[in-house]
Amino acid sequence: MSDAAKSFLGLLNGIIRHDYYDELDLTDDLLKQEIYPDLPGPEFTAVANKARNVIKVIIYTFNHLEVYMAPLKKPTRRLFQSNTMAI
Repeated sequence: MSDAAKSFLGLLNGIIRHDYYDELDLTDDLLKQEIYPDLPGPEFTAVANKARNVIKVIIYTFNHLEVYMAPLKKPTRRLFQSNTMAI
């Protein structure tokens, strides 16, 4: 895995831990210092915003996938006309 991919995954992890697990000590400033120390502030903000959007898309997709998969988990019994005549 490339260093850029590792850095982005680290940023995703840090944002998730801050935003969804309330680890408030993981601020954007700390993430910038630890993961992207050479990136100028505005560029880091743009990368962090892209990471937040990726997280939102994953959560949205997962939630909708769960809704669509729910009917598939429950076996359904359908009665067709040929079955109803036997009853």
